[in-house]
Amino acid sequence: MAGRPTLDQLVEELSRPPTPPGPELDRLTKLLLPASGQAAAERRATAADRPTADELTSWRALLRDVPFDQRSFDDRFRPGSWKAVLDNLARQCDRLADGAADLPAPRRQTVGFLALLLITLTGLAESSDRRTATAPARAGTADGSAPLPGHDCPGVCGRLVRQRPVRETIRELYRPVGGPLSDQAGQDAVAGSEWTAGVDFDTLEFHEHGTTSLILRGSGTRRGGLRRPFALKLILYPYLRIPRIASTTKAYAGLYDLAGVPADHLVAVWASSQSWILMDFVAGRPLHEVWRERAARRRSARRVRPGRSATAGDDQGLGETSVDRFALLADLRAYGTAAFLALAELDRFLNAGNHPTEPTRRGHGDLAPSNIIVTYRDGRPVFRLIDIGANYLYTYAFGALEGPDGQFVAPEVKADGTAGDKSDVYSLGKLLTMFGGGEPGDVVPDEFYAHAPLLARFIEDLIDTHPDHRLLLFSPDADPTELCPVAGEEHQPAPDISRYARLHAAFTAELDAEAARTPPTDDRLVRGTWELFQTRLTLGLFRPLAGAPGQLRRIYRTRRGESGAASRASALVAARLLAWSWLSSVAWAVTFSITLIWIVRQFDWSWGNRMVEALQRMLGGSEDRFPVLDSLRAPGYSIPDIETNAPALLVGLTYAMVSAKYYHNLFAGMDPLAAGWRAGGLTVRAVLAQFTIRIQTITGALLVLPIVLYDPRLWPINSAIGQTLSLFTNSAVLLFARRALADARRRGLSTVPSSDAKATGLASFAEWTPTSLFYAGIVWTIGLAVYQGALQDVYVYALSVASINLFLFYMIKCGRGAAEVRTALTRATSAAERLRYLALARDLNHRWPGPDPSRGRASGPATTHERR
Repeated sequence: MAGRPTLDQLVEELSRPPTPPGPELDRLTKLLLPASGQAAAERRATAADRPTADELTSWRALLRDVPFDQRSFDDRFRPGSWKAVLDNLARQCDRLADGAADLPAPRRQTVGFLALLLITLTGLAESSDRRTATAPARAGTADGSAPLPGHDCPGVCGRLVRQRPVRETIRELYRPVGGPLSDQAGQDAVAGSEWTAGVDFDTLEFHEHGTTSLILRGSGTRRGGLRRPFALKLILYPYLRIPRIASTTKAYAGLYDLAGVPADHLVAVWASSQSWILMDFVAGRPLHEVWRERAARRRSARRVRPGRSATAGDDQGLGETSVDRFALLADLRAYGTAAFLALAELDRFLNAGNHPTEPTRRGHGDLAPSNIIVTYRDGRPVFRLIDIGANYLYTYAFGALEGPDGQFVAPEVKADGTAGDKSDVYSLGKLLTMFGGGEPGDVVPDEFYAHAPLLARFIEDLIDTHPDHRLLLFSPDADPTELCPVAGEEHQPAPDISRYARLHAAFTAELDAEAARTPPTDDRLVRGTWELFQTRLTLGLFRPLAGAPGQLRRIYRTRRGESGAASRASALVAARLLAWSWLSSVAWAVTFSITLIWIVRQFDWSWGNRMVEALQRMLGGSEDRFPVLDSLRAPGYSIPDIETNAPALLVGLTYAMVSAKYYHNLFAGMDPLAAGWRAGGLTVRAVLAQFTIRIQTITGALLVLPIVLYDPRLWPINSAIGQTLSLFTNSAVLLFARRALADARRRGLSTVPSSDAKATGLASFAEWTPTSLFYAGIVWTIGLAVYQGALQDVYVYALSVASINLFLFYMIKCGRGAAEVRTALTRATSAAERLRYLALARDLNHRWPGPDPSRGRASGPATTHERR
């Protein structure tokens, strides 16, 4: 009996220089179909157009033996052998495939096997690219078009699958056969029946390459006689060397058969064997293709210069004044909702009847964009989930190579191939990042913290690499009012409602609040013109409050309209921030208005304010005196006196603008007390930061009004005091931010950068402290000299201070540089808050041992327990 062919023999044969097609095909046929006595006997006993069982076993062994990628292939054989084999196979198929149906059976079968080998090698190359290429590399070209394929897929795979010999080879090689894997619930019989009677192989068409598979489509007849389109996922034979892939593929139909259950987001499975899965065909497009096109349209409208990397200072479309913000938030709502609904249905299907406190809930495990098919209903996206179950190729046992799909896979799945109850939560967070225009990575992108802090906080709670550190702030597994019952009451678990339905409610609340930050308008032209004027032409010169009071007011109104204890706590936090912002706004408005009026009065103009003049007469004053306020003037302070008063009024006006911008553009939305009262040194730093931040709400008024109303000679001293207070504020906030990030790293939170140097904006903000110290020293030295009359160049000094206030502080540091600083401060505050709830979760888990230590709240910054 002749021995079975080996892969080494086949590679050697295919690596030879080209020869005439006839003799070359004869040599390959002789190798692949040895004329042994047993084979000949079997061929006489079977139909002439079907390979024998021994030949099929030999072919399966050849395909299984193929190395997984080009490097391994070349290492096993010789450098360049992969390319030589591919070229030879392509040449064979090009010359013979079109006429292969008329060839004698042995030659036809040989051509079918060689074509399937070519498709297999091509699929392995695609799989390797998908697992190793970075997301940007596969996201498309610079103009947003699709990436160049590694081969002519329609011309190679598509054309070959339409050939009858290839379809016959697929039918025979993938026919279900008995094996070492156990048959549960008669799945082998179902698979054999569907393969024989259900699949119409004459309708097979190539659809796409999968990570480990080849996806075909066609039509067939299901049990019951209904003919419908199907998708046939064929596992590439080399991957069947991995027992886990074969076993999970065979068990797929038993685990995920809908069995008549109505489903809008899942796909009905017909049958599965150890090498294939047969399911309904969904006439949609993979999410990664849909999003590549949407991202291309975003890039064409984005205002970041081509060739320059985006930074936190670039709004990336999420900026509060950006026209694109509406589209991004709409995408987040539409596609995010589609993801939540699909996961909620999957959760109900997989975990129906399970008690919510069971230690493990089954999930998808591989929720990457390539495993989500997008269809549309009434203009709204609908997600259909396919390929449920962890992908073994992204586990550390196989190298855990990061690719565009791998970055969506939870770390615990990569560790051992087992999906935990929060694995899909991790993938969901990465999807939401992508929907918001960010690049899914280890941490939430900087632009979210700078321009969408509420969304950053929500997503951050989903994507921690440690499962126990997810859903600390937005846990959907228990009602927050039930977490800490009063004494004597027994703790009751939450009802068995899909966690994703609860989580979706929290997401919607955060998205509504984030959307409220943008002033409502239907006029895109007006918004675009205003944005251009504010951010490009005037650099925010006429926006000292940075729009913060309006944003906080709209957020508070949105929070106030939500129901539930957690929402009331969120509304309380929003109300507190709004109150501080209003205090600062009123103080600025009064200070700025009085300063402007006093500047006008220096010119002795008749300003025509008859109401003020009437009030002056009623109070017994003259027309040249302002009621009440003029009585505060120190001796020697005369009005009008432009020469004497101009330096004080000029410095006072610019400082009033700077103080308002400093507070509202950096600190108005920051709440250091989110760290809680039991965080030790972090709490001390949070209280200090809170005090120094809030004192800035009235600092401008307290320092400017005395020099305007009482004594202009105080302006050098008050300027130095203001700079000293800024030094204290910067130092206190920096101490808090650094301690929060350091504690988060020490406690294992992966959502913070690995070092302060990698925290965008923190290094820039750290430079403010020595700069403030140096500037404060100069201002105190020169200011005292001016106040004592030792320096005579008062106008030069006043003009220098005013210029520094206006250009360095107002327009640069608190203007263009504010987004980066907000990024660092928002990260730190979020880290402090998550540390607080991590400690609370561990405390609750200690009091009520259970499977989920992250029990917290559905939304909002505080729970009933915390308020007690």
